Amino acid sequence: MTLLHALSLLLVPQADQSPSGTVVLEIDPRRALRGDPAAEVIVVEFSDFKCHACEKFNLTIMPNLDKEFISSGEIMVTFVDFPLLDQDHYTTVAESVHCAGEQGKYWEMHDLLWQKIGALADFHLVQYAADLGLDRSAFKVCLDEDRFRGKVLEDLALSNDLGLSARPTFFIGRRDEASGRGKYKGRYIVGAQNYLLYESVIRRMMAESDGE
Repeated sequence: MTLLHALSLLLVPQADQSPSGTVVLEIDPRRALRGDPAAEVIVVEFSDFKCHACEKFNLTIMPNLDKEFISSGEIMVTFVDFPLLDQDHYTTVAESVHCAGEQGKYWEMHDLLWQKIGALADFHLVQYAADLGLDRSAFKVCLDEDRFRGKVLEDLALSNDLGLSARPTFFIGRRDEASGRGKYKGRYIVGAQNYLLYESVIRRMMAESDGE
């Protein structure tokens, strides 16, 4: 699970920091991915586990995207940690997902935490790991050592470098080999929006891919 790297922004973000226009991103295939890694369309979520708008998206919109597009292998999804800085231990919850990932349960912990947004103290996280069948001691050591703090902070730096400010923000793009291997061309959606918006952008990207 490595970082997603920005290749270039073809348009400068607006003064209010809300990105607009066409964007090209390079996705490292070793990053945690949900869905078919060979899919032509990707959704990248820049998000924080203590953000209520992010919670709303993941509990109400993501299950529909999973049913319609992810489970069928038509798109893939990845997650970029974008923690809020005005919270105590602001990287710990995000780190816990990577610690779970060390034991093969990245997405299971990711999904569980959205249901537990009011109970995310360290002892809660350790209990959730145990509930998922993880080695409690190994998980706690990982968390206590801040083993993935650097990865979370690198994701945060990337989000800031891209000019993002709203949580959640999404990049939806299609594979664009003309720009280079592993590169995707698409657009941002800012905030937790209506499902139909995500669906329409995804279908447009799929149609463009099919038309090439």
